[in-house]
Amino acid sequence: MNPANEVLTVEQIPVWAHAGVLARGVGVRIARTHSVDLFGLAAPAAPASGGGPARSGQTWRFAGYETDARMLFCRATDSVSRLALVDGSIVRSADRHALNVQLPREAPDLHLDFSRRRGTQPVAARVGGQAFGALVQFGGRELPIAVERRALARATARRTLAH
Repeated sequence: MNPANEVLTVEQIPVWAHAGVLARGVGVRIARTHSVDLFGLAAPAAPASGGGPARSGQTWRFAGYETDARMLFCRATDSVSRLALVDGSIVRSADRHALNVQLPREAPDLHLDFSRRRGTQPVAARVGGQAFGALVQFGGRELPIAVERRALARATARRTLAH
């Protein structure tokens, strides 16, 4: 809710997945004065056997993004400037500024903030959440990852308390 980046329109957008991957999903596009926000929620379908967790590795798509996350948020001006996911390990885009995020395992939460020093291409990704071992590529180029100090403090505190 930033008055300098006012909401202009909000519209529902389609969610696509192979048959049996999702029980339900919703996508929303929020056009703002200086950016566009995309928000998607997906509930995986129960496995056909009727028990156990849903199959891993199944992805769904909306607005040019593909993910296995239960929630995905992207903010873009000329290209992606911010991305957040919940319960996922993959985000890929198909546009000319192709974004590829891969985590070694499903993360309960991840937030990427892309910094730019020149032009519109991101030069680094600031990360919040569990991103150890993450691969972040933009336009086919791997970006250096800067983990937020707050995330490191939480991980260190947990290790200290465990001992």
